Amino acid sequence: MRTDKPRNFVNKEKQSIMRMKNNLLSFHDDKTDILIIILILFSLLLIFIFDAITPLSLTVWILYFFPLILTLFTRWKNGPYIVTGISTVLTYITHFISPVDIAISNDLINRVFFTFLLTTLAFLISSYKKNIDILYKSEESARIANKKLNLLSSITRHDIMNQLLTLNGFLSLFKENVKDPELVHFLDRSDKAIQIIERQILFTRDYQSMGIIAPSWQNVKESINKAKDALTVGSVTVDIDCADLEVVADPLFDKVFYNLIDNSLKHGGEKLTTIRIWTQETDSGLVLICEDNGVGIQVEDRPFLFTRGFGKNTGLGLFLIREILDITGMTIIENSITGKGARFEITVPKGVYSVKTTY
Repeated sequence: MRTDKPRNFVNKEKQSIMRMKNNLLSFHDDKTDILIIILILFSLLLIFIFDAITPLSLTVWILYFFPLILTLFTRWKNGPYIVTGISTVLTYITHFISPVDIAISNDLINRVFFTFLLTTLAFLISSYKKNIDILYKSEESARIANKKLNLLSSITRHDIMNQLLTLNGFLSLFKENVKDPELVHFLDRSDKAIQIIERQILFTRDYQSMGIIAPSWQNVKESINKAKDALTVGSVTVDIDCADLEVVADPLFDKVFYNLIDNSLKHGGEKLTTIRIWTQETDSGLVLICEDNGVGIQVEDRPFLFTRGFGKNTGLGLFLIREILDITGMTIIENSITGKGARFEITVPKGVYSVKTTY
């Protein structure tokens, strides 16, 4: 069964910081601060009265922890120490004014020990608030810096693509007026280099976008069809057998199938007629299999398939696939049989996929 809200797999440390920020720093408005301070003072008064009219015991004193913990939810920097000071004074006053017969002779010593515990807790709370504030400010600074870097990268990428387009246009015009086969050969190589640069720049765009938007439920069949429509498959059949499968993945999930299908089309050879994508459930989760009937993958290349830069083109496709899948805990391996086409297996952990059932 699919839950209403998908699991959030964005960087765990960032999630932790944001969660603490939401729990503690979301209270940072003046009205809420005033209300909490009033609640703290009112609770201190009630505890003081209760301590004065009831038999003295550690159970009553522990109530002083409540107003101290409330200081967590205010911008009151010295709040923990101020509340501890007030609580300490009140506990000593009740020792002397309480009408209840004090049976414990060392009551004052016990109260001193308890105020020591209060002071220790106040120190821990104050340190915790300080650390949360530092973490939040660091996260906010990193977010702003990342936003500026992304903007700079986007502008730079746009300018480079424009210059490449201009260069490609001049090369095309030059080729039309060149008859020397050797010069044509060098121009063809230059044109190929421009295409590789363009693909690498597009890769940086995709890689930059990865992880910025939180993962969400992605329909596998729709992602495959979107990838297939962006490619020229020709006479090759793409067979999809994924039922109504959905997975929690980065919005770039369709790039996974784009690169897998593209690799099959480029390297499958004349033997390639079919690319099949299907699923198989296991004890550990679900396996999404993409296989073809092409020439397959050479044994010596297999250990390096997911290494950045390895391959005949940019060498970034399979590397990007692995990075996209890793965001939500999915993994990919190559599991081909020599001479029987290429086969890639994507393992989807339990809780990250959902299969709609019809009744």
